[in-house]
Amino acid sequence: MQHVKKALALAAGGLCVFAVATAQLADSNRVYRENRQVEVMSQFINLKLALSNDIEQLSVRTATEKFNLYPNGNAYFKLSLNYRFIALNFKFAPDFLAGTADNNSKGKTRFQGIGTDFNFKRSFHQLSYRRTKGYYLDNTADFNPAWRPGQPYFQFPQLQFTQFQLVSGYNSNPAMSLNSLMVQTERQLKSAGAFLPHITMRYYVVDDKTALTGNNSSQRSRNFEWTITPSYVYNHVMKNDFYLAGGGGAGIGVLFTRLDTRLPTGTIQQRSEDFVFRWHLRSGIGYNGTRIFSGAYFDMQGANFRQENTTATNREVRIFYSLFAGYRLNAPTQLKRLTDKASRLI
Repeated sequence: MQHVKKALALAAGGLCVFAVATAQLADSNRVYRENRQVEVMSQFINLKLALSNDIEQLSVRTATEKFNLYPNGNAYFKLSLNYRFIALNFKFAPDFLAGTADNNSKGKTRFQGIGTDFNFKRSFHQLSYRRTKGYYLDNTADFNPAWRPGQPYFQFPQLQFTQFQLVSGYNSNPAMSLNSLMVQTERQLKSAGAFLPHITMRYYVVDDKTALTGNNSSQRSRNFEWTITPSYVYNHVMKNDFYLAGGGGAGIGVLFTRLDTRLPTGTIQQRSEDFVFRWHLRSGIGYNGTRIFSGAYFDMQGANFRQENTTATNREVRIFYSLFAGYRLNAPTQLKRLTDKASRLI
C-alpha cells in the first residue's frame, strides 16, 4: 500500500511539473507589450466576416423641397484579412441582402468597397473606397400625392455615390490597443482608455448618369471635405476575454462642393464652401479569445452644415450597427519574415 501511495504521489508530482512546464512554454511563445496590458497576436492571421448597414443614404434639400434618396437594401458583408499592423477588407452586398423582392418597387442597388488599415502603437491610418449605384425616392408621396404604399417609388437607377476616404490619427496611450477593437490583431488584457485626435479627408461624388433626352436634366456634385476631430475611447476588460468599449468625439471642418447641372443647352456650374460640424458616438461588446473572436458595435453619427448663399441648415443623423465574428489562423513562416523586415523599416 505504501508503494502505491508513493507511486501516486510521484505521478501527481510529475503531472504538476509537466503542467507548469507546458504552461511556461506556452506563455513563453506569447508576445506582450505595455507591461503585459496588451497581448500581440503576431503569430496569427485573422479572418473576419462582419455584417453592417452602413450604406450611404443621400439627402438633397432645396429652398422648397427635400429629396430622401435611399439604396434598395441597407446591409452588406465585410470580409477582412488582418495580420499584425496590416489590414485589408472587402465590402459586398449579395442579392439576398439587397432586398431583391423589392426590385420592382425600389429598383436595384449595387454596392462594393475596399479598404486597408495600418495601425501602430501611436498612430492609425485608414484608407477606403466605396461605390453605391441605384437609389429610390423614399418620400415619393411628397411629389406624387396619389402614391400609396406598395406602389413603385420614383427610381434613380443611374444615380451613383462614389467615395474615397483617408483617416489618420494619434493614439495618446499605446496601452489602449486600437488593434484589439478595430482589427483584433491584439488582445486588451487590462482596461484602458485613450485620447484619439484624428483628421478625416473625404472626396465623394454624387452623379446622376441618366442620359439627356432633350426633356430632362441631371446633376453631378463633387465634394471634398476635411474635419479635425478630438475623440476618446475606453475599453473595459472583463476576465481577459470579454470587453465593453465606448467612446465618442466631435469635430469641425470645411466642405467644398462643385455642382454641375447638365441641361440640353449646356452645363451650369456652382461652387460653395460650407462649415461642417460632425459628431459620433460608439459602443460595443465583444469576446476576444486566443483563436475565436466576435462582437457587436453600434454607432450614431451626426452632421450640421449651412448651405452657402441660403438660410437652410442641413442636419443629418445616422444610426448603424456592425456584427462580426472571426478566427485566427497560424501565419506562414515566410509572411512572418517579410513583416519582420517591414517592421524594422517603419
